Amino acid sequence: MPPTPVEKLELRFDMNTIKHLGVLMYSRLPPVLAELVSNSWDADADEVTIVFDETDYENKKITFQDNGCGMTFEDVRNKFLQIGRNKRKDEGDIETLKYHRKPIGKKGIGKLSVFGIASRVIINTTKDSETTKFTLNLDKILEEKSGIHEPPFEKMVAGNSHGTNIELVGLKRKSSFSIEDIAKDLVKRFLVFDENFKVKLIYKTAVSPPSEKDLVNEMRFEGLNIEQTWEFPNDKLATKYPHATLVKGKIFTIGETTLPEGMKGIYLVARKKLVNAPEFYGAKISNTYAHAYMTGWLEVDFIDKSGPDDDYISTNRESLNWENEDCLALREYLKEIIQFVSSDWKKKRKEKKVVEVCEKVGTDIETWLDSIENPENKKLAKKITTAILENDSLSIEKSAELVEYTQKMMEYESFKDMARALDETDSGNICGLLDLLEKWKITEAREIYSLSKIRVETIVKFKKFIDENAREVPELHNFFSAFPWILDPRIMNFEDEVRYSELLRKHFPDSELPEQDRRLDFLCVDFANTYFIIEIKRPNKNISHKELDQAVRYKAFLEDQLGNEHGYSVETCIVCGGRVKTKEFDIKLKGLRTQGVYYKTYNQLLMTAENYHKELIKKFEEMKRGTAN
Repeated sequence: MPPTPVEKLELRFDMNTIKHLGVLMYSRLPPVLAELVSNSWDADADEVTIVFDETDYENKKITFQDNGCGMTFEDVRNKFLQIGRNKRKDEGDIETLKYHRKPIGKKGIGKLSVFGIASRVIINTTKDSETTKFTLNLDKILEEKSGIHEPPFEKMVAGNSHGTNIELVGLKRKSSFSIEDIAKDLVKRFLVFDENFKVKLIYKTAVSPPSEKDLVNEMRFEGLNIEQTWEFPNDKLATKYPHATLVKGKIFTIGETTLPEGMKGIYLVARKKLVNAPEFYGAKISNTYAHAYMTGWLEVDFIDKSGPDDDYISTNRESLNWENEDCLALREYLKEIIQFVSSDWKKKRKEKKVVEVCEKVGTDIETWLDSIENPENKKLAKKITTAILENDSLSIEKSAELVEYTQKMMEYESFKDMARALDETDSGNICGLLDLLEKWKITEAREIYSLSKIRVETIVKFKKFIDENAREVPELHNFFSAFPWILDPRIMNFEDEVRYSELLRKHFPDSELPEQDRRLDFLCVDFANTYFIIEIKRPNKNISHKELDQAVRYKAFLEDQLGNEHGYSVETCIVCGGRVKTKEFDIKLKGLRTQGVYYKTYNQLLMTAENYHKELIKKFEEMKRGTAN
């Protein structure tokens, strides 16, 4: 029925209030929808539907509908249109009749939020068999110089239904709606979505069927690989904060993949609604990577007070007023919570990491450390492995790789020298160096470099022996015993085969030889199932048929001793100054070489050793210069 002449609706406003608390503060869609959801919650609704309509793309609109208690004409005039009306102060901080909810709204300015995204708002609300429909037009409101706007309205008789329908038109938004993104944002702002408060999002276009999304609290952390959980209050956290038992909620850390940027940190919720966006509240956790994996929420209902000093929450409910003394005390407690979680996370993560790394490496790290006899080396190895295991930025695979590398490199002095110089408080420094050493093989190169220098000095000494025609015993015998690699790169020592050398001497004694050839050295070593017999002559000695025949007898004798059932082979090498130059000797030598009997001259040994080791030194010097550049 038409309104009587005396009935009217009035919106009394201040121009700056409309602009700063509506148009400017709420420029994004989710905070506006959050204000409308709050109103539905306070109205005891249990069903809310939000329709995003793009069937006319140039004239998008949003329709918000709930089945709450609704408003009468008098409620609209005396309550809804009164900007800044504090419901809790006017009506008391009382629970709703049906679901006994504590009201979220308080300051009475959330209704202005719609003007941040729309120029017109059409409200249709029903209560006590009465429907009131009115329109708020931002342009019309801002034209009023008096600060009083009278919106057009209709009053109609209704049945027993109740609830409110709000239509937002004249949207400033140009891009399409994404109900997936809107849903994710809304569930971060509330803890209210359950069977007694169902919220559905519907998206309509002209080219495809409508899509729907039901909001549930669990969506907040949907898809996250939650690894560890801490519940609060937590009796393991020692604190003096008087309200610790009133801070309730859960904090999570996830697995290997870090959190999206917008989810890192802890949400604060009061009366089921967000009062502080996720952050770490100044907690010092820079020594770990926990901040990259930590999220969760804590309920702090006690901070949402009603009274003369109750301005603890910002107008848009995105943050607390941290200048307030009570909020500052809460902030200090939040630091304690986050530092506690960070420390416990690091401890538990290391324990889990140790098990997984040991499985990949194939050895128990503690057992390996215990096997190191030298106390200093054990301390160093523990320092390095601890740094690897406590470095939260390293994956299990990379940690296992570096542990294996460390185990291998601990035999190198140059590796230990570099590792000792590192600051053990900086695990990133240690792991970074390990990674560099492994990639560039610097440790091995340093070892080869040092070894090569020693070997070049050895070669110089060898050349001197040749020039001076050194005796087989003791000079050449002792020299080759100390540096067998000069004879053949495959030979590293003779220690294991002393008994075969003695056996050869027993069956081929010096007394059977001419004076000038007595005291021969039979040096035998097993390398890959090959035994070497090496007969040393003086540097100026030229061999002939007699020496070749004798070498064949040595080879045959040792082969008989070894037996051929194990697949051993025997090589006999004569080290000498040269050989006789006859055709017959050439033929004989060529045939014997295929059977593993041959000779090497001292000059050949010298040239091979010089070329091989000088090349190593040259390559390392080039690498050093390249690294420096």
